[in-house]
Amino acid sequence: MTHGGNDAIGHFAHYGAMTSQFPAHAVRAVADLLDAALDLLWSMFQGPGFVAWMELWIAARTEPELAAAVIAMDERFTVESRAMFLELFPAQVEADAMLYDIGRDFAFALMEGVALQRLVPRGQRPASDYLDALKQMFRLLLAPADDTGGATS
Repeated sequence: MTHGGNDAIGHFAHYGAMTSQFPAHAVRAVADLLDAALDLLWSMFQGPGFVAWMELWIAARTEPELAAAVIAMDERFTVESRAMFLELFPAQVEADAMLYDIGRDFAFALMEGVALQRLVPRGQRPASDYLDALKQMFRLLLAPADDTGGATS
């Protein structure tokens, strides 16, 4: 692995540690926890940090040493962000284990896709449309179910 690759991994490890601790503090006092959490998460997919992370993943395809470092950091981040999801939404996780299992991963997959789509601007649908739809889907999943298994309003 190149020296630059080591520097980049170190930078992202530090960035990941900071961002994995920040959201819980920033979101707690906000009235709509779901909106605030998803807005904060989306902010992590904007800007040069996300682009650099994607470039590391692409470079890791052909550099086994870099791949091992990127995968290890991604696994740590996944564990930390799932723990944060559990901390922010404990009642919902207890009520629906599937939400805990897929909720964080689904949000990340959607945001990664939208962020990748925007690497080359070309008049795409506004990112806020996707984020608003994601918020609506999570609200439906988090809403209490009525006796027929549907969400109540």
